[in-house]
Amino acid sequence: MTKSRLAFLIASCLVVVPLLSSGFARASASANGEEKDSLFKYLSVFTEVLSMVRQAYVEEPDLRVLMSGALDGAADALDPFSAYVPAEHAKNYVANREASRELSGMLLLKDRGVAWIVALDQGGPAAKAGLRQGDIISDLAEVSTRSMPTWRIHQILSQKEGTTIKVAAVRSSDEETFELVLDRERPESVTEIVDREGMAYLRLSEITTTTVGQVRAQLPTVGERTLFLDVRGIAGGDEAAAYSLAALFHRGKLGELRARGEVLDEYKNDVATSFDGEVVLLQDRSSLGAVEIFSAVLKERDNVTLLGERTFGHAGRLGQERLSTGGILEFTLAYYTGPLGEPIDEGIKPDLRVRRRFTAEEENAEELYLQHAIEELRESQASDETKEEAVAG
Repeated sequence: MTKSRLAFLIASCLVVVPLLSSGFARASASANGEEKDSLFKYLSVFTEVLSMVRQAYVEEPDLRVLMSGALDGAADALDPFSAYVPAEHAKNYVANREASRELSGMLLLKDRGVAWIVALDQGGPAAKAGLRQGDIISDLAEVSTRSMPTWRIHQILSQKEGTTIKVAAVRSSDEETFELVLDRERPESVTEIVDREGMAYLRLSEITTTTVGQVRAQLPTVGERTLFLDVRGIAGGDEAAAYSLAALFHRGKLGELRARGEVLDEYKNDVATSFDGEVVLLQDRSSLGAVEIFSAVLKERDNVTLLGERTFGHAGRLGQERLSTGGILEFTLAYYTGPLGEPIDEGIKPDLRVRRRFTAEEENAEELYLQHAIEELRESQASDETKEEAVAG
């Protein structure tokens, strides 16, 4: 090996090893010899690729940009919630991440380099601008999101209230431009049961400790009716509150917080439930986080039907490790589980899948989907009754 290649190998390792070792020191300590050899094998391949790019690419690349992109890619390969943040942007990262959701009214994630809207707040700025769940964001503030790191997305969306941001979104193969005005103000959420075709219909907009109290207060009004809980579009929320909400309906073990096979916390309900009647839970692809805990618990209870679509598939606790460079690696530290102990790292499947017949552009698309879901539920119930009658006859 020449001196120049040796120097390059050392420099590369100085950049990459802190990322790999700082966040995963505990795992490395218990690794066997074969796993350690594998780590160095991949480091060698990584170094070789960088060397080839520097020597043969059509233009001389900026090593700093290359390394930043490599680290972004490593975090992105873990899951949409893991992120690498350079030292110069680490100080305000957490504050920007939280403010970006509050100000934009949308949960925007990057997965395999694609930025897309996972969920929208009802009546929030993104919804008012005309953006829809599932839109692919190609440009943000007139800059392509293809190589835009997660921290930069949060930085753009956490500017002061009243700032107007141009957003280019791809929907049904067409690109449209929207003007997003950052604003924290939201319409007051109403957690109140209404009658819907003989069922007690309740639409939730979030899961917090306040939500638990509101639902508990409403349950006595259900009576003998089926309780229809609509949890579409709820992303994020309070995980502990989700278990408390589930405890209104389920007694016994509710779930755990697990990491690498270790139980970090346990959740259970040893008192009587508040509602033992029939429950229907309507979920969709943007149901994420705390609401997935709620779905996972109710799925194990009798007289519960999960309706709609498979949920997003990520109810986890995030952790952070400060790197020696001053940067931050944020990653999923642990997953929450349902009563059976299975980590919620994949979507919760519905008992009755309801396909979307309406596009986001159609007026009242969400209401149309709700009505379609109720019709599918009625048809399924009628079919089950017919089968029971045939068996009894």
